[in-house]
Amino acid sequence: MKKITREEADEMSLKTGRSSPVRVALMQMKAGELILLERKDVKARKGPGEMIARIMKGHPSYKFIWKTKLDATGWVVERVK
Repeated sequence: MKKITREEADEMSLKTGRSSPVRVALMQMKAGELILLERKDVKARKGPGEMIARIMKGHPSYKFIWKTKLDATGWVVERVK
């Protein structure tokens, strides 16, 4: 255990409650950013689509577009708004 500064804490990706690291990463994206989610990062069998849809339903200011890689090893997610 060690003490950290406010700046160090602001640079870290932190989560609250039972949120997954993937959801935290999606919620911290800015409009126009893209993220590559690999199969090992996503625990859901069907992929991240349901999680993304729940984020957009609960937070109307978030709009994402996601596409599956051709070799089915991951997804590219873009935050549009």
